Amino acid sequence: PVALSSDISEMFLQVSIRGTGRPFHRFLWHSFDTSREPDVYELQRLLFGNKASPFCSQYVLQTHAASYSAKYPKAAETVARSMYVDDVLDSAETVEDAKLLRSQLLELLDKAGFKLRQWSSNKIKVIEDVPPKDRLSKVIFSNDSTQRSRPLAWRSVEAS
Repeated sequence: PVALSSDISEMFLQVSIRGTGRPFHRFLWHSFDTSREPDVYELQRLLFGNKASPFCSQYVLQTHAASYSAKYPKAAETVARSMYVDDVLDSAETVEDAKLLRSQLLELLDKAGFKLRQWSSNKIKVIEDVPPKDRLSKVIFSNDSTQRSRPLAWRSVEAS
């Protein structure tokens, strides 16, 4: 009955590449000066567009959650069963359970350097203490203590 969703901000960039893997992530740069040899750089973080980035980031996330499953059991289960890449989508029986899950997720993922943002819930009380900058931006609150999100493809006629 109580939905909860969030997103890990810039997930791939939060995962370091081991030193032994960095030579495989090299690129050349010569600042449009073709008269000199290019500089050689190595990426130190996973990059969006690298085919292995989703797998590598999930491996880090799943391993981290499993290692803290005794301390954060609800969050570890959510990471294992209710995430798609960097998106969290889970539910709880009560508002209190959803708030506990949110708290555990924040603590667990913070330990790995992952920042959860774009929080949303169908119950205002679940996210009322979340700073507005960390809430889903396209949320409309109504008087019946629920919220809904506009589909991104939908646009109000008044906004035209």
